[in-house]
Amino acid sequence: MGVNFSYFSRIFKEEEGITFVAYRTGLKMKRAADLIDNREKSIADIAEEAGYQDVSHFNRVFKKHTGMIPSDYRRRGQE
Repeated sequence: MGVNFSYFSRIFKEEEGITFVAYRTGLKMKRAADLIDNREKSIADIAEEAGYQDVSHFNRVFKKHTGMIPSDYRRRGQE
């Protein structure tokens, strides 16, 4: 894009009201939630597909974003 990340982040936050990192994380968590609802993939596969190599880190981020760990999120859909 030809701009440094710091400048891009500042402009993004001014326009969108959230940081670019928070926006990107939100997109990743939305994708992960959709995949978890599908139930065909393991949590580890979903974490990797969402861009996380460390499943523990993915679990922490997912819980922070949704309020529950991925396995509980998946179970709530079965009820």
